[in-house]
Amino acid sequence: MVKKKKKRPFYMGLDLSYLQTGLVFADIKAKNVLSSSICSDPKATLEQRIHYIWSDIKVHIRALRASHPLRAIAMEGVAMAGKGQRALQLAGLHFYVRVNLRLILPKTKIVIIPPTTLKKWVTGGGHSQKDKMMLSCYKRWDYEPENSDVCDAFCLTRYYLANRKSIKKEWWVS
Repeated sequence: MVKKKKKRPFYMGLDLSYLQTGLVFADIKAKNVLSSSICSDPKATLEQRIHYIWSDIKVHIRALRASHPLRAIAMEGVAMAGKGQRALQLAGLHFYVRVNLRLILPKTKIVIIPPTTLKKWVTGGGHSQKDKMMLSCYKRWDYEPENSDVCDAFCLTRYYLANRKSIKKEWWVS
């Protein structure tokens, strides 16, 4: 009898944005990392952009799940400082993606990590600029992401992996 080799689970970090969404898949040690950026057309309607971003995320998840189980997803929450139409639109994107993730991955844990929590954990300060996050990511884990959105997604994955045993509930981590 041939034993089936157990597939190594992966974890996902997701930094949603209309301009450039960062997506990272990593194994438990965050040594095997797959990353991608999703850019939507600024000239498209809001609904088209949301659909495009979600469709691309879904393609990446399906490709990964063909060879590895997806254990958990860490998403960056919407910044509470954001105001007006832009913040409302970003909240709509977050809601749409979370609902659809739940529909296709009913047993996968999804946690929302506030931006200030992530920045404080990575850099020591809750209101760090993108360049400081990138530098801290490189110094701390020797990982050089292609842009700040992939950096955030990688850091979200690392945050979840470092704190997964203390994260009891789903959806929101503070």
